Amino acid sequence: MARSGMNGARGIGAGLLACILLAGCATTAGPQVDLEQVQRDAARAYQQQRYELAERDYRLLTEHLPTEAEPWFRLGNIYARTNRPREAARAYHEAVVREPALSRAWYNLAVVRLRQAGHALVELTRHSLPEDPLNVRAEQLADGVFRLLGERRADTAPQPGPESGP
Repeated sequence: MARSGMNGARGIGAGLLACILLAGCATTAGPQVDLEQVQRDAARAYQQQRYELAERDYRLLTEHLPTEAEPWFRLGNIYARTNRPREAARAYHEAVVREPALSRAWYNLAVVRLRQAGHALVELTRHSLPEDPLNVRAEQLADGVFRLLGERRADTAPQPGPESGP
């Protein structure tokens, strides 16, 4: 009886060792990513305003370096410059969650949200009835927001394409 207990323990030990080895193989399978090279490629593409390539590389960096703020910040800039304000705001938010003292990300997040507010106010005046009492106030607020940003007010929602910005 003791002998069969010993064989059972050996069987469990061998099975456990096989699982560990297989798990190790599963996690190391596939090509290794040279994160320093990805960072250099992303920075170069970003500087050259090749935002599609830069976005791909910065997204990869956010997956492999989940606690780093800088890739999220750069993604926010890419999204802001390619007129994707919702994505920009989300990326800047992710950056400040990871690094609360990153003032550049807070500033850019505020600018993106101010633009969104200005465009929402413009849309309010476009879609509400002319006699709506909020129209006058929305016009004033929209003018103030765009003046604060140092930007020309557009009478329509933003169109796709590059924008000046953060």
